[in-house]
Amino acid sequence: MGRFFSLALMDEDDEGPRGAVTSWIERSDSVPSVIHKPTIPMSETTATPSIVRSDVEINGSITFTGELAFGGQLTGGGIKGPILTVSPGANVSGNIESDAFTLHGTVKGDVTVAGKCDLSPSAQLFGNLTTARLVMGEGATFVGRAHIKPGKKDISVVGPAAK
Repeated sequence: MGRFFSLALMDEDDEGPRGAVTSWIERSDSVPSVIHKPTIPMSETTATPSIVRSDVEINGSITFTGELAFGGQLTGGGIKGPILTVSPGANVSGNIESDAFTLHGTVKGDVTVAGKCDLSPSAQLFGNLTTARLVMGEGATFVGRAHIKPGKKDISVVGPAAK
Protein backbone atom coordinates (compact mmCIF):
# COMPACT_ATOMS: atom_id res chain seq x y z
CA MET A 1 0.00 0.00 0.00
CA GLY A 2 1.31 3.48 -0.86
CA ARG A 3 2.19 6.26 1.54
CA PHE A 4 0.78 9.76 1.33
CA PHE A 5 2.91 12.89 1.50
CA SER A 6 1.99 16.55 1.64
CA LEU A 7 3.43 18.88 -0.99
CA ALA A 8 3.12 22.66 -0.72
CA LEU A 9 2.67 24.25 -4.14
CA MET A 10 3.90 27.64 -5.31
CA ASP A 11 2.53 30.24 -7.66
CA GLU A 12 4.10 30.46 -11.08
CA ASP A 13 6.45 33.25 -9.95
CA ASP A 14 7.97 30.75 -7.45
CA GLU A 15 8.24 33.33 -4.65
CA GLY A 16 7.05 30.76 -2.14
CA PRO A 17 3.89 29.10 -0.86
CA ARG A 18 0.72 31.18 -1.12
CA GLY A 19 -1.94 30.37 1.43
CA ALA A 20 -2.69 26.91 2.68
CA VAL A 21 -3.04 25.00 -0.56
CA THR A 22 -1.48 21.59 -0.33
CA SER A 23 -1.49 18.85 -2.91
CA TRP A 24 -1.32 15.19 -1.92
CA ILE A 25 0.74 12.66 -3.80
CA GLU A 26 0.65 8.92 -3.37
CA ARG A 27 4.01 7.26 -3.31
CA SER A 28 4.70 3.63 -3.81
CA ASP A 29 8.03 2.25 -2.65
CA SER A 30 9.66 3.43 -5.87
CA VAL A 31 8.37 6.69 -7.38
CA PRO A 32 5.57 9.20 -6.83
CA SER A 33 2.42 8.90 -8.86
CA VAL A 34 0.82 11.86 -10.61
CA ILE A 35 1.21 15.25 -8.92
CA HIS A 36 -1.71 17.58 -9.55
CA LYS A 37 -1.06 21.32 -9.57
CA PRO A 38 -4.15 23.53 -9.23
CA THR A 39 -4.91 25.67 -12.27
CA ILE A 40 -6.33 28.58 -10.27
CA PRO A 41 -4.11 31.03 -8.38
CA MET A 42 -3.67 30.01 -4.75
CA SER A 43 -4.72 33.46 -3.57
CA GLU A 44 -8.20 32.67 -4.90
CA THR A 45 -8.64 29.32 -3.14
CA THR A 46 -10.89 29.80 -0.13
CA ALA A 47 -12.82 26.52 0.02
CA THR A 48 -10.28 24.75 2.22
CA PRO A 49 -9.50 26.25 5.63
CA SER A 50 -5.97 26.58 6.92
CA ILE A 51 -5.34 24.20 9.80
CA VAL A 52 -3.11 24.46 12.86
CA ARG A 53 -2.99 20.97 14.37
CA SER A 54 -2.94 19.93 18.03
CA ASP A 55 0.83 19.30 18.12
CA VAL A 56 1.62 22.98 17.40
CA GLU A 57 2.51 25.45 20.16
CA ILE A 58 2.75 29.16 19.30
CA ASN A 59 4.10 31.95 21.46
CA GLY A 60 2.91 35.04 19.61
CA SER A 61 0.07 36.16 17.37
CA ILE A 62 -1.63 34.77 14.27
CA THR A 63 -3.17 36.95 11.57
CA PHE A 64 -4.85 35.19 8.65
CA THR A 65 -7.18 35.71 5.71
CA GLY A 66 -9.92 33.26 4.79
CA GLU A 67 -10.71 30.51 7.26
CA LEU A 68 -8.61 28.98 10.04
CA ALA A 69 -9.22 25.86 12.14
CA PHE A 70 -6.94 26.24 15.18
CA GLY A 71 -6.25 23.09 17.16
CA GLY A 72 -2.99 23.95 18.92
CA GLN A 73 -1.82 25.95 21.92
CA LEU A 74 -1.30 29.74 21.71
CA THR A 75 0.18 32.04 24.38
CA GLY A 76 1.61 35.54 24.40
CA GLY A 77 -0.50 36.95 21.58
CA GLY A 78 -3.85 36.52 19.89
CA ILE A 79 -5.63 35.43 16.73
CA LYS A 80 -7.15 37.76 14.13
CA GLY A 81 -8.93 36.88 10.89
CA PRO A 82 -12.30 36.48 9.15
CA ILE A 83 -13.54 32.94 9.98
CA LEU A 84 -12.04 31.17 12.99
CA THR A 85 -12.78 27.82 14.62
CA VAL A 86 -10.97 26.83 17.80
CA SER A 87 -11.07 23.04 17.87
CA PRO A 88 -11.75 20.72 20.83
CA GLY A 89 -8.65 20.43 23.02
CA ALA A 90 -7.16 23.69 21.71
CA ASN A 91 -6.10 26.40 24.17
CA VAL A 92 -5.73 30.10 23.37
CA SER A 93 -4.36 32.50 25.97
CA GLY A 94 -4.89 35.78 24.19
CA ASN A 95 -7.48 37.96 22.51
CA ILE A 96 -9.47 36.99 19.42
CA GLU A 97 -10.86 39.24 16.68
CA SER A 98 -12.97 37.65 13.95
CA ASP A 99 -15.98 38.10 11.71
CA ALA A 100 -17.34 34.61 12.53
CA PHE A 101 -16.09 32.53 15.47
CA THR A 102 -16.83 28.99 16.64
CA LEU A 103 -15.35 27.76 19.91
CA HIS A 104 -15.02 24.10 20.84
CA GLY A 105 -11.86 24.45 22.99
CA THR A 106 -10.67 26.97 25.59
CA VAL A 107 -10.00 30.71 25.27
CA LYS A 108 -8.59 32.86 28.08
CA GLY A 109 -8.88 36.40 26.74
CA ASP A 110 -11.29 38.89 25.24
CA VAL A 111 -13.22 37.94 22.10
CA THR A 112 -14.57 40.43 19.55
CA VAL A 113 -16.75 39.03 16.76
CA ALA A 114 -18.32 41.23 14.08
CA GLY A 115 -20.94 38.61 13.16
CA LYS A 116 -21.90 35.33 14.81
CA CYS A 117 -20.14 33.78 17.82
CA ASP A 118 -20.94 30.10 18.39
CA LEU A 119 -19.96 28.56 21.74
CA SER A 120 -20.35 24.78 21.39
CA PRO A 121 -21.21 22.55 24.38
CA SER A 122 -17.48 21.86 24.96
CA ALA A 123 -16.48 25.56 24.77
CA GLN A 124 -14.77 27.34 27.65
CA LEU A 125 -14.48 31.12 27.37
CA PHE A 126 -12.85 33.09 30.20
CA GLY A 127 -12.95 36.75 29.17
CA ASN A 128 -15.22 39.44 27.82
CA LEU A 129 -17.22 38.89 24.64
CA THR A 130 -18.42 41.49 22.15
CA THR A 131 -20.49 40.14 19.25
CA ALA A 132 -23.50 40.82 17.03
CA ARG A 133 -25.03 37.36 17.59
CA LEU A 134 -24.36 34.71 20.22
CA VAL A 135 -25.24 31.03 20.06
CA MET A 136 -24.38 29.10 23.20
CA GLY A 137 -24.71 25.33 23.43
CA GLU A 138 -25.89 23.59 26.58
CA GLY A 139 -22.85 22.85 28.72
CA ALA A 140 -20.68 25.68 27.37
CA THR A 141 -18.72 27.66 29.99
CA PHE A 142 -18.59 31.45 29.74
CA VAL A 143 -17.08 33.52 32.56
CA GLY A 144 -16.97 37.22 31.73
CA ARG A 145 -19.14 40.03 30.40
CA ALA A 146 -21.10 39.77 27.17
CA HIS A 147 -21.85 42.81 25.05
CA ILE A 148 -24.29 41.87 22.27
CA LYS A 149 -24.53 44.48 19.50
CA PRO A 150 -27.20 43.35 16.99
CA GLY A 151 -27.02 44.81 13.51
CA LYS A 152 -23.28 44.39 12.99
CA LYS A 153 -21.87 42.63 9.98
CA ASP A 154 -23.41 39.16 9.56
CA ILE A 155 -21.07 36.57 8.09
CA SER A 156 -22.61 33.54 6.42
CA VAL A 157 -20.31 30.57 7.02
CA VAL A 158 -20.29 27.98 4.27
CA GLY A 159 -18.42 24.71 4.40
CA PRO A 160 -17.00 22.62 7.24
CA ALA A 161 -17.39 25.33 9.89
CA ALA A 162 -21.15 25.64 9.15
CA LYS A 163 -23.49 23.58 11.30
